[in-house]
Amino acid sequence: MEMLLWIVGGIVALTAGVWLVQILTGTAISLRTAGRFYLNAELKKWNIRQHVPDGCVIEIADVVTELYEQMRERLGWSNLHTKTEILKPLERDARVILEWCRGRDIAGPSIKYIPDSLKKHGVPLGVLRVQP
Repeated sequence: MEMLLWIVGGIVALTAGVWLVQILTGTAISLRTAGRFYLNAELKKWNIRQHVPDGCVIEIADVVTELYEQMRERLGWSNLHTKTEILKPLERDARVILEWCRGRDIAGPSIKYIPDSLKKHGVPLGVLRVQP
C-alpha cells in the first residue's frame, strides 16, 4: 500500500512539474490568447484601453496572431519563439491605435485592418481630444 502511495505521489508531482514548466515557458497559453493579452496590456500601458471595445482588441490581435500562426507552421517555429516574434507587431498596433485616439490615422496599407476595426467598433478618430 505504501508503495502505491509513493507511485501516485510521484505521478502527481510529475504532472504538477510539467504544468509549472508550461506556465513558466508560456506554452500553456495559446498564441491567440497571448496576442490578445499582450495587446490589451499595451493599450492599458498607454491609458487608452477604456476607449477600445473588447471586440476591437480581439479582432486586431487575431489578425496578427493568424499571420504568425501561419509563419510558425511554414518555418517550423516553436510556440514560445512565435510568441516572442508577435510582440513587436502588437506593440506597433498599440501605437497605431494610440495615434488614432489622439486624432491621427497613421496606418499604412499593410495595417489598414487597424483603422477599419476601430471604425467598425465605433472608436472615433481623436477620441482622446473629445474627452473632458
